[in-house]
Amino acid sequence: MARILITCFGSLGDLYPYLALGNGLQQRGHAVIVATSPIHGPRVATAGLGFVPLRSALDRYVTPQAASGFIEQIFEPRRGAQRLIREMMSDFAQTCEDTRAAVAGCDLAISHPLTYATPIVCREMGRKWLSTALAPMAFMSSFEPPYLSAAPFLDKLYRISPALFRVTFGLAKQWSRTMVRAVYEQCRLRGIAPPSANPLFEGQFSPYGTLAMFPEHFAARQPDWPVRTMTTGFAIHTHGAADPQARERLDNFLAGGEPPLVFALGSSAVEIAQDFFPVAIRIARQLRQRAVLVAGSRADQLAAMTADPALQVVDYVAYDALFAHASLIVHQGGIGTLAQAARSGRPMLIVPFGFDQFDNAQRMVRLGAAQRMRRQDFSAEHAAPIIAAMLDDPALARTAAAAGKRLTEQDGVAGACDAIEARLAG
Repeated sequence: MARILITCFGSLGDLYPYLALGNGLQQRGHAVIVATSPIHGPRVATAGLGFVPLRSALDRYVTPQAASGFIEQIFEPRRGAQRLIREMMSDFAQTCEDTRAAVAGCDLAISHPLTYATPIVCREMGRKWLSTALAPMAFMSSFEPPYLSAAPFLDKLYRISPALFRVTFGLAKQWSRTMVRAVYEQCRLRGIAPPSANPLFEGQFSPYGTLAMFPEHFAARQPDWPVRTMTTGFAIHTHGAADPQARERLDNFLAGGEPPLVFALGSSAVEIAQDFFPVAIRIARQLRQRAVLVAGSRADQLAAMTADPALQVVDYVAYDALFAHASLIVHQGGIGTLAQAARSGRPMLIVPFGFDQFDNAQRMVRLGAAQRMRRQDFSAEHAAPIIAAMLDDPALARTAAAAGKRLTEQDGVAGACDAIEARLAG
């Protein structure tokens, strides 16, 4: 039996794949500790895994108002990612200290793309570690470049000249080193060599191996991926609803009529939804469709506004309990939400808000399981006709079901556990 540490930061879409992985490792007899933001501690404990708080600058955004304001800032298309990284760097020494204490008693560490301290500490302490990529965008391949909201011109440049794109992209990556000076400073203080590659890009990946935690059918391996990359499939965390009474009301609604439209925005974009859910209500009424809205903190307000038996508004529900009952799913394209939607086999309309969501959406469009709509175009006027056409398209329903089956036939938890145990065995 090994003692395995998982370090991660981010939203529930970031946390849940690691909880699934931790449960899988635990079932194989390993002891698993998850080091993450203190706010996630109760969810880690509910999953039956060990928890260690991993302090960072993110801890200051714990109230709903502070979290909403911060999420709005980091989802800003041009400079949001820079704001997130610089915020992570502001208390980086503290994060390194917590990581060092957590790594000390473990045989192997597994890092999330945002846990920049884990590679440093593992190199300092001589520990083996595996890096992970939850979505293909983490690899930032110059052979299959993702859409970057901070630099949309790069998408056009790649189509014009891949060679010129690689030069421009390389210069941008070189400049980005200025955002992670704290990483180099910690290496100097700890007496270890600085990363040979940019910590935001190639430097985040472990020489021992990287787990690409999505299906091979979702993203083909590219020449510039790390050499020891193992594609495992989606690691999907299944869990019950937080409120049994809310779950019972939802189950009764689902059983009481035709499959509904589902509108959901994960755990981050839902905090900056703005008019998304009022538009969703107008769409459902215009199309005379039943609908479920997973609206987070706005659920009570929306429920009071609608008072419509054809609409069910919930603050939170486990997607595995809902998506399989949908006629069509409208979501933001976060990798956790997308994995659950793919498993349901239902058609999707994806409205990306930021980060990897644009790239994830485009991949589902290429697979024929989804359509994509810009956030600024999501209105009843524009979206209702598209959704109506999708509902009336039996070919789309068949393609979405086939794509979902293929995307989820690979057992992501088992694949990741096999790769981890292979590394433990040397």
